[in-house]
Amino acid sequence: MARAKRGDTLSVTIDDLAFGGEGVGRVEGYVVFVPGGIPGDRLQVRLDQARARFGRGIIAGVESPSPYRVAAPCPYFGRCGGCRLQHVAYPAQLAFKSKQVADCLERLGGLGSFELRPIIGAPDTYGYRNKMEFTVARAAHRPSPHATTAGRAGDSPGDASSGEAAGQGRAGDSPGARPMVVIAWGSLNQFNPRKAYEHVADFSVYVEREWRGKGVGRRLLDRLIELAREIGYHKMVLSTFPFNEPGVALYERLGFRRVGVYREQGMLDGKWVDTLIMEKLL
Repeated sequence: MARAKRGDTLSVTIDDLAFGGEGVGRVEGYVVFVPGGIPGDRLQVRLDQARARFGRGIIAGVESPSPYRVAAPCPYFGRCGGCRLQHVAYPAQLAFKSKQVADCLERLGGLGSFELRPIIGAPDTYGYRNKMEFTVARAAHRPSPHATTAGRAGDSPGDASSGEAAGQGRAGDSPGARPMVVIAWGSLNQFNPRKAYEHVADFSVYVEREWRGKGVGRRLLDRLIELAREIGYHKMVLSTFPFNEPGVALYERLGFRRVGVYREQGMLDGKWVDTLIMEKLL
């Protein structure tokens, strides 16, 4: 096919789900991510992002729906952001998630033959939450505050009848459950906005001190590397302090190599310090 461009409309058959719930299809080898797409869908997709090896688009039309597609029960699905798989039949959700677990064990864990037991489905797939968190802001075009939340793939809605919101939570939360606490974070960004560098990713990782040395950083890095490959990046680069010996050792175990030093690249305690440059080809 000719090089895809933003605004192009492609006929795409969805054959997989990415982490986060986006549908994944291919057109003559060109990967297209489609929010709301389900394996088995044949869609007209209008690209709003087009890179050399992958694109991302919105559904412009449904040529033939997936047999797993169902009507979402919440009227706010697709608008509030709290849920991503309500339009997928529940047994299919379990099958797709089971496949993702198997892929992680095989590709990231390097396991060969293993037994993956079936997921135990929830007896009640909706209305199980006892906790909701909202970000509230006053909108200029309406007199009263409105609420929105960001959720996870597969989350079912709470009672959203009182506003444009569904609760953010985790399946299985029980009365008295501790709130979610961030113990680490990672970011993945294009190294440089120029087109020549669109296949190079820069990333950052931070782990809270009390969680360091417990495997959290390794799991986070594994996920960032996997995500970079899914997106279609060719290389990952980073800049770290040379005295961060445990971090440097972890990067090297994951295949990163040292390529140089930035002189006086960062400032700590009012002093300029050098940083170590590392890279990994994907």
